[in-house]
Amino acid sequence: MPLLFQYVLKLSVSLAVVWLFYRVFLRQITFYNCNRWYLNGCSLLSLFIAAINITPVLSRTNVDGLPFVASIPAIRIYNATATPTLHPNAGSSVPVYSWIMLAIVMGMAVLLLITVVRYCSFLVLRRRATLLENGDIKLYGVDADIIPFSFGKSIYINAQKHTSEELKEIIRHEMVHVRQHHTADILFSQLLCIINWYNPFAWLIRSAIRQNLEFITDREVLQSGADKKDYQKLLLKILGLKQFTLSNQFNFSSLKKRMIMMNKHYSHKAHLLRFLIFVPLLAALLLAFRNPAIAVTSKKKNNYPVAISPAHDSQKTNGNISNKPASEESEKGKRKKDAVDDFFMVSSSSTKQDVEKLKDILIKAGYTLEIKEEKYNDGKLLAFSGTLGGEPLKNDLTTSVDFNIVNPVTSQFGCSPSTGRLKTYVITTYTHTSVTNN
Repeated sequence: MPLLFQYVLKLSVSLAVVWLFYRVFLRQITFYNCNRWYLNGCSLLSLFIAAINITPVLSRTNVDGLPFVASIPAIRIYNATATPTLHPNAGSSVPVYSWIMLAIVMGMAVLLLITVVRYCSFLVLRRRATLLENGDIKLYGVDADIIPFSFGKSIYINAQKHTSEELKEIIRHEMVHVRQHHTADILFSQLLCIINWYNPFAWLIRSAIRQNLEFITDREVLQSGADKKDYQKLLLKILGLKQFTLSNQFNFSSLKKRMIMMNKHYSHKAHLLRFLIFVPLLAALLLAFRNPAIAVTSKKKNNYPVAISPAHDSQKTNGNISNKPASEESEKGKRKKDAVDDFFMVSSSSTKQDVEKLKDILIKAGYTLEIKEEKYNDGKLLAFSGTLGGEPLKNDLTTSVDFNIVNPVTSQFGCSPSTGRLKTYVITTYTHTSVTNN
């Protein structure tokens, strides 16, 4: 599976978790500013979580075998190597992933274009507006029959549609949006939907962000001395007027929910502990995105090294695993093994040039190579680990093979340039493992 497609899937899962947590634990409490930081911060964090693979950290700290880690199933999207194709005609084949990514990019382009058009319409509105007050926060008068709104450090209002008392409350409302920089939240949520237009949870997060901003503003207005009933009547009066999408509107579609939250008592401070619940949930999400090792060996005490040898297309076998020593193999098996024994191996004595040569051999053999760690000391290989996938492994022992040279003195890894077969040696003092695929 292409890395970009993996990222898209993980990002979609992350945003779903962010919204579901908000919907279940946070939406009903009145810590609106905390909710604001959660919705924006965790949505932004999802963009990075989707690109993180903590498998190397788990391996180095030896915690990957703990019950807690093992209890969280990994979302297996790293090692899928088979690439389904579509055949629009007899002479060509196009991977399904390519068509999906093309559709996603086209959707992004369309939404970006719509956003640009809306911004241009805002610029036209501002050019036709009359500047009523010029200061740090500008007040513009417009002739259009629209809901009062703010954008950046400017407020736009049709003064002819409202009384002086109404204008006072409207301006007080929009001032909160401007002073708390709510436009940044609106633009971020719009960008989130452009990138994830195919994900319904991105749109739900956008709606939650906009709604929570109105909760914050309503509370600030009422705390500043506005009469609650008059303020709610004003909201009802403005209901139905034309809205400007890329802005903070004085009115909001979920008016009923806003009025409920206005009449709600403040939540007890103990409810702040709900935010801590997201920490283990975040840890579980990272563990779900790990790349677990695939067990393709059977352990047995023997006196010979391990050889993992998935055959190339021309020499595929039935995938049986044998724990027999070489002396017990048939003559036919010996001849076959001798015919492919031209492996190019890397170990502690290998240089960077050796590793690059092995990479080239693997790629030419048809493997996909995902490097997790590659370190050198004085030009000698210190650590080399990663995951192999690709067509040579398809329909064989597994869809992928993990390699990890953590102790180069006692481990080697290589590939046959002529057949594409893999081999790894792990030599220890007491116990040896043997796996063959002949």
